[in-house]
Amino acid sequence: MGLRKSMQKSWQALKESPPGRRFQDRYDRQQQNRRRPLGWRRVLKIATGVGICLAGVFLMPAPGPGWGVFILGAAVISDEFLWVARVLDWAELRLRSGYQRTKDYWRHCRLSLRERTSFRGAKGDDPRP
Repeated sequence: MGLRKSMQKSWQALKESPPGRRFQDRYDRQQQNRRRPLGWRRVLKIATGVGICLAGVFLMPAPGPGWGVFILGAAVISDEFLWVARVLDWAELRLRSGYQRTKDYWRHCRLSLRERTSFRGAKGDDPRP
C-alpha cells in the first residue's frame, strides 16, 4: 500500500472513532500491527514526534501555528505511548466543550447586539416616516 493510501486510511479511521477515544483507538490499532517491540522505525517515529513538539514549543511565543505544531507532534507520539493518547483524547473533549460554549456565547452576543441596535435618532425619535 502506498503512503498516500495509508495516510487516507489512517485519517478515515481517526475520523470514524468517537471523540474522546480517537487517539486511544489509534494507539490500539498501532499496537495490533506492531511486529517487533522496539524497532528502528518506532525510535525514528518517537524522535520525529519529539522534534515536532520542540519546534511547536519554540513557535508558541510567536504569532502563528505554535500550538498546532505541538499537537501534531503529540499526535505522532501518541501512536507509541498510551498516556499521550489519553491526554490528547482528554484535551479534545475539553476543546470541543469550550468551542461549543464560545459559539453559544457569540450567538447570544450577536442577538443582543441586534436587539440594542435601532434606527432611532439622537433624541430617541424614530427617523422613519
